[in-house]
Amino acid sequence: MTIPDFSISKSNQWSSVASLIEEIQDRIPEDKIENIFPVLNRAIRTISKRLFMMRSDLIVGDLNVPFYAQVTYTATTIAFVTGTPPTITDSASGFVTADLQAGTYITTNSTTNPGPFRVTAVAAGILTLARTDSVTTEAAGISKTITMKADRAPLSDDFWGLVDKPYISGKTWTLDPSPGIATEISYTSAGEPHYFRVKGTDLWLIPATGSDITILGDYFKKPAEVTQMEDAVPFAQLLDDVFQEYLIMALGGGAAMTSETLKSYLEGQVDIIVANRSQKAATDMPDGINWSTL
Repeated sequence: MTIPDFSISKSNQWSSVASLIEEIQDRIPEDKIENIFPVLNRAIRTISKRLFMMRSDLIVGDLNVPFYAQVTYTATTIAFVTGTPPTITDSASGFVTADLQAGTYITTNSTTNPGPFRVTAVAAGILTLARTDSVTTEAAGISKTITMKADRAPLSDDFWGLVDKPYISGKTWTLDPSPGIATEISYTSAGEPHYFRVKGTDLWLIPATGSDITILGDYFKKPAEVTQMEDAVPFAQLLDDVFQEYLIMALGGGAAMTSETLKSYLEGQVDIIVANRSQKAATDMPDGINWSTL
């Protein structure tokens, strides 16, 4: 069996998988080395869920979601093409000129392919749709209209939840959660958004935006899976020793190390770190005594 290369340079900001296990490779059975990645990723998932439950800053990222005012594009040269991913083509190459944008949702007036579809890339003659979208082959020749939606946008794949209310870039107030359907349907035209709603993997604005804007804020971010020796281990090196002990127990502990035992160990260590990160610094001593007031 080939032993992995642990000679990855270390960083002051993060640990690589290689540097994490370099110190403990002699404590892990050689025949278990190949299981490091699935075991390590299981630990990352368990820790991440605990941090999410505790609303920890260790998994907070910067929310940045662009929204665009509604635009439409009508042509007889639009066709729908099946595939993985599916696409919408335009032999007149008018998509960029029409200002259609990646990272948006579109609908069409086609009865066969009404949408909505999520656009992942835009070129002059082709819109690439999300791999999870499905279209039916439809040739060009009949006038079709594509409408880019201004009321919703996809959140990033690592989005878990909002930390606080989001806001419009450049504004000094935050958006409020939608009070409900009655309020949402009362807005019949686009304008400046006042409310938001998270539905599944999308962020919705009420009313739909009438101009191009960016929504900012903080969100709970799912850590990336590690798959290579040079990949960064998350959580700012605060849990490196916890990962090391977990790997030793999980890979070398035998039957005594049940999944529940390992989970309890991780959660207990996380609780210690989170509790101390929230503590205030020690109270400062006064610079001196003002004798004139005594």
